[in-house]
Parts: sequence; C-alpha cells; structure tokens
Amino acid sequence: MALPIASPAQVSTQVSTQASADRLQSGNGAERARSGEPGAWRMPDGAALVRCPLCRGALSHVPDMPEHVRHKSARRAAQCVLSTARYQPDELVVNGSRNAVISAMNRRRFLEDWARHYLAMQATWPSLVIARFVTVLACADVLDLWSYAELREADVPAVLLVLAGFMRVPDEDAFAPPRVRGLVSDEARWVRFWFGANVREAADLWKPQDTPAALFRVDYRDAKSTPFPTGNEVLACTRVGDASDLWHRQPATSMLSVTADERRAVAQYVARSREYRLE
Repeated sequence: MALPIASPAQVSTQVSTQASADRLQSGNGAERARSGEPGAWRMPDGAALVRCPLCRGALSHVPDMPEHVRHKSARRAAQCVLSTARYQPDELVVNGSRNAVISAMNRRRFLEDWARHYLAMQATWPSLVIARFVTVLACADVLDLWSYAELREADVPAVLLVLAGFMRVPDEDAFAPPRVRGLVSDEARWVRFWFGANVREAADLWKPQDTPAALFRVDYRDAKSTPFPTGNEVLACTRVGDASDLWHRQPATSMLSVTADERRAVAQYVARSREYRLE
C-alpha cells in the first residue's frame, strides 16, 4: 500500500502502463546506459562495491566514471529498483498480525511521541511536511503496521519514510529548508527511500540478520513518459545509515519542537481515527 500523494502505488487501482522513459545524460557527466542495456548510477564508494546493496545482484564498474556502477545481469537489472523500467516496483510488504490489542498498544505509544518520529524523518529529508506525514500515518493504519508484536520504536521513522513513496524535491525558489539542496544534485527532482536487500517485508527488520538493515535514499531526475521515475531516471543512491539510526541521531529532547499548526494537524488526524484516541 502506498500513498495517494506522489507515490507509485495507490490505495485505489492505478493504471499499470510501464512505458520506458527516455534515457538522459545527468548534469554531472554520469552517462546513462544505451537503450536496451542496464543503467548506470552513481553511488558513494561505488568503486569498492561488488554487489548491489538493494538487490544483491553482481555489479560492474563503468570505465572512466568513478563511483558509477551497473548490474552485470540484464535480468537482475530489470528487477532492481535502481534500474528497472517499471515505475511501480515491488513495495515494502507490510503484513502484520491484525491483532487489535497489539495494534492499539503500538499505535498509542507512537502517537504519544509522534513529534520525535516526525522530526527524525525531517532530519533525514528536511522538506517533509506535516501533511505528508499525516498521509503516511493513514497508510500505516490501512496496512496495520502497528499490529507487529516485534515492532521497535527506533525503526518506525525509517519504515514511514519508505512507505512515503516518491517525494518531490522542492524548486530552488520554493520555501523549503536550505539543507535540501545540499543533499541532492541540482538535477534531482524526486527522492525515494528504500531498505537494503535484506528487508523485503517489514518483519525482516526484526529477524536475526548477518548485517543490520540499512536505509538508502535514491535520487531521480524527472520522468518524461511515466507518471513517476523509473530506474532509467536514477541519478544516485546514498546509504543513509542503519534503519534505527534516524531515531538515535536525534538531538536532545529539550531541543525538539513542532509548531502549533503541526500539532493541530496530527490532532485532527487522531480525531478522524475512530478506533484509536489519545487520552
């Protein structure tokens, strides 16, 4: 389940036309692969990578283009979110227990401290606004994210960012935190957050893993022939950190603050939720 605002999968059925976008050349000289071949993208420390962090497929390095890689396998390239021609790639699977008691307990705990989660997400993507945050919460309600008995509070901000789908990069003249443009290139028009290859469904976050679950930010240029970007528009993939890092990197509680309008928006969202109330 994804979001009705700038997300590739809608609660209602979406037309699934998978037209391939024109391949372009990025402003920093990162050449996209020729038509019919797997795409290339930039990744910090890409020169040391032998496996794709999002699908574990084998990678090859692009000659004379430091930090640029592409999939060796065309089959793998067609499936991976970093190179697929589909604008509706496989979403994070959320399949909770549907246990009403567990769901109510976890959701109540989240709502009692929602501001910390919101600010943790904002610290990772500064242009996140309260309207989008509330929409993501509504999506989490429909998916019943809260009914996982193993749900860890520290992982929730990362899960919500992944569920947020495609998010637009604000124009330079738009009112937005100046830090946004320092995170992405001038050519980036969309971002989306993905978990690494060892997380295909939310439950994977709480299973024993050889390496911690990681969160990645993928930057995209505008798509020309699809509603949202595909792998053909990928500019860069950046490791944000472990899934729980968003929560642990927050400043001291005394420094956390949200506006009255933001509190009002969440209060209205809670009031619209008939099954749950803050007391």
